[in-house]
Parts: sequence; structure tokens; C-alpha cells
Amino acid sequence: MKKYAINHLSVTILSVTTAILSSISAASAFNLHRITNLSATGAFQGFKINNSGQVAGISNGRAALWSDGRPTDLGTLGGHNILISDLNEFGQVVGQSDTADGYSRAFRSLNGKLTDLGTLGGKDSFARKINGNGQVAGTSNTVDGSYRAFLWSEKGMRDLGHLGGNDSLASDLNETGQVVGTSYTSEGYSRAFLSSEKGMRDLGHLGGNDSFARKINGNGQVAGTSYTPEGYARAFLWSEEGMRDLGHLGGNYSYASDMNETGQIIGQSYTTDGFYHSFLWSEEGMRDLGDLGGNYTYASDINEDGQIIGQSQTADGSEYAFLWEEDSMISLERLLPINSGWSGLEVLQINDDGKILGNGYFEGEFHTFLMTPTDQPIEPIPEPSSIIGSLFGLGSLVATARYRRLRSQKKTTENHSIN
Repeated sequence: MKKYAINHLSVTILSVTTAILSSISAASAFNLHRITNLSATGAFQGFKINNSGQVAGISNGRAALWSDGRPTDLGTLGGHNILISDLNEFGQVVGQSDTADGYSRAFRSLNGKLTDLGTLGGKDSFARKINGNGQVAGTSNTVDGSYRAFLWSEKGMRDLGHLGGNDSLASDLNETGQVVGTSYTSEGYSRAFLSSEKGMRDLGHLGGNDSFARKINGNGQVAGTSYTPEGYARAFLWSEEGMRDLGHLGGNYSYASDMNETGQIIGQSYTTDGFYHSFLWSEEGMRDLGDLGGNYTYASDINEDGQIIGQSQTADGSEYAFLWEEDSMISLERLLPINSGWSGLEVLQINDDGKILGNGYFEGEFHTFLMTPTDQPIEPIPEPSSIIGSLFGLGSLVATARYRRLRSQKKTTENHSIN
């Protein structure tokens, strides 16, 4: 019995040691972040950030650009509803705004005000993405009520066509003006498309007829989701060599959500246990990003350094925003100073400098924040000797308690035998 107790204690100490050292190792890879309240001087709510740290958002029902410590009013197109879709490196904002007539129109900001980009003959249009050249990809309805993907430039709005089924929707745009999205075929299937000066191209599928393009990078690689002959949804990477099934985390299904210029793709997949986890795919394969102790993780954005942000469930079922880098995941709230006043963080984007845009509660009120990394580690790293000493101290307490319990049990047994 005594030998078993000692062995059991050794395993316990080893497990605790491993857990603590792993936790310290993971934490040491991250630095404290400075958090800025972008809503401190008004009702500004941010949605998109560029690499200059500018943030596109809405303030008092009007488009606004936060820059140099304050938001600048960009106005509306005459109506009361407005949505922000994208922001380029020159501070140009795109989205959609209601007009005075009650229609929704795609807009681009220029010289501090919004410009109506028009339509393809119908009443409504929606801007989705803008590149560094000021080109805008989006969707508009036509005279006959169909919806068409468009590419807007200074020459006007160009109808990108369809794959036989009248409708097409744009989802992304790269710096060379290539647009990806989804269009119906004449048979009624949904197909991922790539549009360029040569026209609209059907990117095919993984055997199950339907596919949906989500992202395109500067190399012309396309990330999206397609169905297999068995009916499983799978994340894919398309290049001139064809469409590639990226696999899954054990549960058959996977979905792509973002991609950077190096071709790294993030998305979601079911695990063998049926949990919903996020993945990072590269040429080395698909990697499970893990979680914060619970069963659910959703990665929403990746930058050019491979840093990933999203939301994850903890062991008690709560949901926290996370930052993942260098094989480690950490809750964003651990990156903030103690008693920062912030809670309930939800992340939106991370730029290439590691600045994180999101929303949360500051002293109980909903605000937009911008987190900027510093050079200060999030916590002092304890000396290994102090860790081991603490663990052996814990081991001594556990061993003493176990010895007393066994001794008490022995006395009880002897008393029963005498009686």
C-alpha cells in the first residue's frame, strides 16, 4: 500500500510539474499589450483596421475613420443605415449606406466623404473589398432583379458576369484586381469563381458539385469550401494546378475562413470527438490550434506573421478571445495589465504589426478597443528552483496527509479486530 502511495504521488507531482512548466513556457512567448479605448470620446464602433493603425467604423450612425487618436466623420449617403466592409492602406473605406430614397448603395470614401458607386441597373449595390489601387469588389442587382458580382474602378462599375445561372456574388479582391466569389451554374449548382481580365472562371469542386470561394491572395491562390461525393464540406486551396482538399481534424468536415499572402489558411473543422476546433493549414499539413480548456474554438483572422485571433471556450463553458502564435494560445485578457477594467472581449482583426481590433466591456459599458503589443513580458518567469521547491513542498503535504490517513485506517482495523 505504501509503495503504491509513493508511486501515485510521484505521478501526481510529475503531472503538476509538466502542467506548470508548460503554462509558464507558453506564457513567456507573449508580451503585455497596451489597450486603447476608441470609444472613449464618443459612440465610435470600429470594424476594420489597416497596417497604419487606422480604424474604419461608425460613429453616431455615420461612417467614420479613427486616425491619430480621434475619429473623423465621413457622413452617409443620405439614409440612416450604414455598414462598413473594408479599409485599404490609404485610409479609403468601403461599405454600403442607405440613400435618402431608402435604397442600399455601395460607397467608397474619398477626400473625407462618401461616394455612391452606383449600380448595374437595379436599385441596390453592396461593396465588399477594396485594394490598394482603389478598386472595389462587390455585388449589385440588375434591371431584371438578378445579382451580379462587380469590379469598380475610376472607369465605373463592371459586371463580372456569371457561370450560367444569372446570379454571382463577390467575396474577395487582390491587389491585381482579381475577384473571387460564388456563382450559380445553369444546373443550379453553386461554384467558386475567379474573375480577371480574361473573364470568369469556374474553379470546379471536390466531387460534390458545389463550391464557394472566400479568399484570394496576391499569388492568385484561392481558399474556400467545397463538398465531396459523400456530402462532406471540405476546406480547399485552389491554384493553377487545381483544387486541393485540405483535409480535416478527424471529423470529416472543414471550412476555410481566411488566408494570408504566404498561403497559410485558417478555418474550422470537427474533431474525432465531435468538437468544433480551428486549424492552421500550411504546406506541412493541417494543425489543430487547440483551445483554452473547453471544446470550442473559432479562428477569425490571420496576419502575415502567422498570428491568429479568435474566440475559444474555457473549461467552465465561458468564451474568451485568444491570440495564437508560435504553437501557443493565450486569452487576450492575460495580455492586459491587472485591473485594466476590460472584460468580455471579442476580436475582429489583427494587422501585420500585431495590433488587435475588437469590442468589449470597459467598466460595464460596450466599447471598441485597440490592443498594441509592448516589449514587456506578461509576467515574471519564476526560477526553476522555486517551482521545484514549491512542488516538493506540495508533495510533502500530500505525503503527510496520506500517511496520517493510512495510519488512522490501520488503527481502525486493529480496533475492529480486537472487538
